[in-house]
Amino acid sequence: MASTVPAPPSLLASSGQQAQVVPLLEGDTIPELVQRLKGGNEAAQVSAACALYELAIDNPEVQAAIKDASAIPALVELLKSGSEAAQDYAARALGRVADGNPEVQAAVPALVELLKSGSEAAQERAVCVLGRLAVGNPEVQAAINDAVPALVKFLKSGSGAAQVYAAAALSRVADGNPEVQAAINDAVPALVELLKSGSEAAQAHAACVLWYLACGSPTIQTAIMNAGAMPALLQLLNSTCEAAQVYAAAALSRLASGSPTFKTAIKGAGAMPALVQLLNSTCEAAQVYAAITLSRLASGSPTIQTAITNAGAMPALVQLLNSTSERAQVYAAMVVCSLADGSPTIQTAIKDAGAMPALVQLLNSTSERAQVFAAGSVRRLGKRDPDVQAAIKSAGAIPALVKLLNNELAQGNAAIVLGRIACGGLEFQKAVKDAGAVSSLEELLDSGNPEVQACARSALFVVKHGKLRTWQILLSSWIRLLTLSVMLCAFLLYIKP
Repeated sequence: MASTVPAPPSLLASSGQQAQVVPLLEGDTIPELVQRLKGGNEAAQVSAACALYELAIDNPEVQAAIKDASAIPALVELLKSGSEAAQDYAARALGRVADGNPEVQAAVPALVELLKSGSEAAQERAVCVLGRLAVGNPEVQAAINDAVPALVKFLKSGSGAAQVYAAAALSRVADGNPEVQAAINDAVPALVELLKSGSEAAQAHAACVLWYLACGSPTIQTAIMNAGAMPALLQLLNSTCEAAQVYAAAALSRLASGSPTFKTAIKGAGAMPALVQLLNSTCEAAQVYAAITLSRLASGSPTIQTAITNAGAMPALVQLLNSTSERAQVYAAMVVCSLADGSPTIQTAIKDAGAMPALVQLLNSTSERAQVFAAGSVRRLGKRDPDVQAAIKSAGAIPALVKLLNNELAQGNAAIVLGRIACGGLEFQKAVKDAGAVSSLEELLDSGNPEVQACARSALFVVKHGKLRTWQILLSSWIRLLTLSVMLCAFLLYIKP
């Protein structure tokens, strides 16, 4: 993911009875504070943990010094056996040095236990640290699976920051884990509420959780829709927070691949203008997920194809096709491929927007997926259009199409496009033959895919013999019929006694 979810707000307030804190001396150093953690009384431990937490706020140099002074094992030990106040500040301090630090992983079991049975304040601290540790760390994600019910509880009723971190942790452990997704299912209304009224960070994390949940069963997708997530997700598409936009578009992309009813609901809610607007975003991830959503919505739906076109998607898509981002090119080509399956009016709009030169160039792309979608688009747009066929030849894309004959995902489209190019005359036939298409097409005749075999057979005939006019086809058919009739008569005369 190119866009990073903003860090949730810090939990600065604490509740519960606090031990008396020993005042810091002006000359206290980090190693001296670590010694207090290890050997001081309760008040000394609390004050040292508190000091390390305060010093580490937004200070990478201090965070590095804390790690170098071996403070983390002492903080982990304090988390396991210290007083309530000591656990509170130890969790805070660990949260400050958690990012990218394998040593802090040793605290996960203690944090999970704290989350299950600690005081309310300590539980919230544990949620916050676990939320930070879970980011990009599969081992931590696996370790906190047992804590999912507690995380769901905080998602439903925790303080603002605890909800954010609970959503952050759950968003990581839910990915590809049906059991966790089922456990989170009951929290969907709370997630939708965060989408509506949470902070920007909370909205981003909640949208991320819904994204993962939406890739689960149709039952979970229906629960998300019934909880009123659609208007909230659409609202986030216009958010000033890039991460919220990205995850909202990602969640919609999952829902758009579900029931046709969901597609209709997304269209009916007026999503097209906002999604098209995201295609113009400066954030690549937002562009990509907007394109994925549009492609899934457009697939097989003439009404939605027209709505996307009317929303002004073509210029933005062409701009992405011509961008330097391979991902943007791939997913823009995917949208165009879906739209090119639409009405002649939409096909004309795609051509008029200048998409053809960019699509032809993508046939030579180093990205296999870009080639596949470009071939599909060109196949649909080039039907009965000599100008498109000539443009493909002029761009030198014939060798790329021949190479695509070896790609299982694109060989059918490539064969059809090559056949159509060969219809242009002897010069075009020769260009296709010289590129080595004949041997590749002949190999496809033995493929196990009947559709690919038919495409190859048709293309091979045109490449070898050229395009037959109607009178030639009728004459050929008449000659064959006459030949069969003569043969039948001869056979009957032969067997007549």
